[in-house]
Amino acid sequence: MYLVYADQDGNVYNHEEWYGLGRSGDLINEILPEELIPMPSGATLVAMPYTSPIGMDPETGEMHRLDGPVTAVGALLPQGYTRLFLPGYVKTEKDKALPIFGYTAVVWKDDGFYVAAERSDDPEPWDPRNCDVDLLERKVELLNTKYPNNRLYQHLTKIRLSTNASQLQIRSCNGWREACLYPTPAMPAASVACLRSLRIGASSLRRRG
Repeated sequence: MYLVYADQDGNVYNHEEWYGLGRSGDLINEILPEELIPMPSGATLVAMPYTSPIGMDPETGEMHRLDGPVTAVGALLPQGYTRLFLPGYVKTEKDKALPIFGYTAVVWKDDGFYVAAERSDDPEPWDPRNCDVDLLERKVELLNTKYPNNRLYQHLTKIRLSTNASQLQIRSCNGWREACLYPTPAMPAASVACLRSLRIGASSLRRRG
């Protein structure tokens, strides 16, 4: 359950002595073994800019900040998993915002990465590899034909067909059960929107009031 961190070049390391910790709100917590699962397929490790990782000495139980040119590391989970903790970190530049906030605590355990999460849904339907891009393009064209003057749909079209929006694509391919955008470096904050319950052939689009 060792601390995971990254250097300035994005190389990921595990600490040989300190345990990794989780964060909930402003509290730094020890992660219990039963709160960890092997990092699922499709998850991505990312460095957290403007942060320093926090680890725990298992001999004393004391928490320590790992100083130097390093950052905390989090995991971005695929659909179907719910995080239990954020990574254990402190900000190094409090006026700097994190680019996203979907980070999950990750540790090194039994020669592999583990995350503080639990499986909450079947991840297979959400796998971007299951998305038929040709079908997606036809769905987008149908939507824009039906609502030719809707600027929001026109804006979402550009993002939906982007290679940087795989989760939005797979939501669309799965019947548009829920196609939500959240601000990320690839999706500007102005793109925050949510479309629900559209299916090809449906006579109407239910929209939030």
